[in-house]
Amino acid sequence: MVRIDINYHNDELNTLHQKHTDKEKAIEFLSQKLLKFQHSVRLELFKQCCELKQKEWLVIILDGFYEIIPLYKQTLLTL
Repeated sequence: MVRIDINYHNDELNTLHQKHTDKEKAIEFLSQKLLKFQHSVRLELFKQCCELKQKEWLVIILDGFYEIIPLYKQTLLTL
């Protein structure tokens, strides 16, 4: 389970909103920009769960979703 407080990431969301994001870029964005995972076991486990290489469940809690700029809501849902 991973919790992300969206209210602290408006700059990162603005950058993401302006780009076309594929699955690989979305995983990179979540793991490095929002979760701040560096090269570690956490990063590798997160990537494997996102890419469905592990038979584990991944829960991402987006805290503050209803408080963010409306423009970013669709970006997050797509992500």
